[in-house]
Amino acid sequence: MLTFREPRARATAAPSDLVTLLRRPRVARWAFVPLPLMWLGAGGSFMLLTPMLIDAGWSLSRLGLVNTVLGNVAAIAGGLAAGVALTRISRRTALLVLSFAQVVVVASLFPLASGNAPLPGTATLVCLLHACYAAAVTVTTAASLGVGSLAVAAAGKLGYPAVLGAVVTFLALGALAVAVLFQEARPAVRGMEGAR
Repeated sequence: MLTFREPRARATAAPSDLVTLLRRPRVARWAFVPLPLMWLGAGGSFMLLTPMLIDAGWSLSRLGLVNTVLGNVAAIAGGLAAGVALTRISRRTALLVLSFAQVVVVASLFPLASGNAPLPGTATLVCLLHACYAAAVTVTTAASLGVGSLAVAAAGKLGYPAVLGAVVTFLALGALAVAVLFQEARPAVRGMEGAR
C-alpha cells in the first residue's frame, strides 16, 4: 500500500453534472427501476435477518459469531467473487444471476421467519445472504459507474444514492400517510356503548 501511487485525475465532475445526471441516456431508467429493486431486495432482507434470528431464540454470542464473523467473511468472499466475475461476464448477466440468487436466498428465509432456525442450515443461509448482499453492492456499484460517461462517475456515485434516498423517503411518506389518514372509524369512548 505504501508504494501504490494513485493515477492523476483526467477530468473532474462539475456540480452541474450531478444536477443533469438523470437527463443522460439510460440513467433515469437505471436509477428508477433496477437500482431501487436491487437495493430494496438486498437491503430489505438483510435488515430482517437479525430480528428473525433473535426471535428464533439465538443467543447474542451465536448471533455475533454467525452473523457478524462468518457472515462478514462470506461478504468479503462474495464481493471479491463478484469483482472477478465482472472481468469475465457482462454487468447485465451478473445482475441477472445475482437477482436470481437473491430470490432463492430470500425465499429460503421463510422457514427462518417461522422460528425454525437449526444451526447448520441457518449459518449457511446467513453466509449466503451476506455473500449475495456484498456481491449485489459490488455489481450495482460497477453498473452505476458504467452507466453514462466516465467523466461523471463521481456524480453518478453521489446521484444514485440520492435518487434511491428520495424513492425510499417517498415510499415511507406514503406508508405514513396511509397509516395516519386511512384508519378505521372508532367510537370515541367504548365504555359509553354499554352505559345506555
